[in-house]
Amino acid sequence: MLDLSILLFATAAAAAATFPSQPAVEAYARRNYFYTDGKYINAARNGETAQYLVGQVYVEQLVPLKVRYEVPLLFIAGLGQSGTNWLNTPDGREGWASFFLRQGYIVYLADQAQRGRSPWLPDEGNMSQFSATLIQEQFTAPQDFPSYPQAINHTQWPGSGRIGDPIFDAFMKSQLQVQTDTEMQAMYNNLSFTALLDEIGPVIVVPHSEGCMHTWQLGDARPELVKAIVALEPLGPPFADYGGPPFSPEWPKSSSEKRPYGITILPLHYNPPVTNASQLTRQYHPPPSPDLAPCTLQKDPARRLTHLSQIPTLMLTTQASYHAVYDYCTAEYFKQGGVDVEWIHLPNVGIYGNGHFMFLERNSFGIARFVEPWIAKIVRRK
Repeated sequence: MLDLSILLFATAAAAAATFPSQPAVEAYARRNYFYTDGKYINAARNGETAQYLVGQVYVEQLVPLKVRYEVPLLFIAGLGQSGTNWLNTPDGREGWASFFLRQGYIVYLADQAQRGRSPWLPDEGNMSQFSATLIQEQFTAPQDFPSYPQAINHTQWPGSGRIGDPIFDAFMKSQLQVQTDTEMQAMYNNLSFTALLDEIGPVIVVPHSEGCMHTWQLGDARPELVKAIVALEPLGPPFADYGGPPFSPEWPKSSSEKRPYGITILPLHYNPPVTNASQLTRQYHPPPSPDLAPCTLQKDPARRLTHLSQIPTLMLTTQASYHAVYDYCTAEYFKQGGVDVEWIHLPNVGIYGNGHFMFLERNSFGIARFVEPWIAKIVRRK
């Protein structure tokens, strides 16, 4: 581990995602960084076979001036994103890392395996990236491209959310490569995040989107070390991506099952045990209203998620994200499996206008202030 042992006011790592002329304000913290364990593999490159280390993950530790809570927070960003998501917003405001540092939490920020500062072999798998068109249509300006009913409610992204807007362009600059071999990505993340918890001990995990799937794997592998999960619009719905009504015909369709174990690619601990994903019998449930998707859930009696059911889970869905179409299915899947999940649709608690990247939007601290008391109930103050 490298210990810089200095007090940081402006975090240079976040500068690429903010305006160069607008220095980002950060909470004071002592910063360390390190890499988790990976594994050595033999790989042929340029006609020669040699050993390479793969799967290791870059982690930052931020320690506030006064630590008030015994259990730290581990933030895991979603697809195409990195730990810098939590440092600043694209328009230069403080991110969630600073908010929780000011409350007295130790914060860990991780780049997923094969992404950002976590190395990858150039020949391993296949890398892709989000287009600017996709980002503005699905994340930053869905109200201008209303491909689902809830999109018209989006108001909280700073700036226009369109290509050429300086805030959009700052966000676009931060987008990273995506490993399209999702099983490889899941295996490496499971390897590295379990190694991380074996090193640092118990945490509360705050994942976003695709990062939630790897958090379910982590909680299943180390239920005694994952004290709680705050899932921000987890990758879903169960089993397969959904692109039918109420989404418009232009919405991306999925032709294959993406999460054979319901909420993950890799096996989970169920009771009765599951030795093959085909043992999870599925049942179709029609949508309860025209603006929602149908659900594919377990057929009753549902198998219990024996390890994840030990972990208190808070799940947030915003008013205007495409997740508002189907996140209720994910929450229902957890309830079927016996998970202690509290699903909050943010407009039901007076938080309006957010899209998928709620923690970067104009009211990001309002959402953090809603989340923090739930976390504080789980952990003990020093």
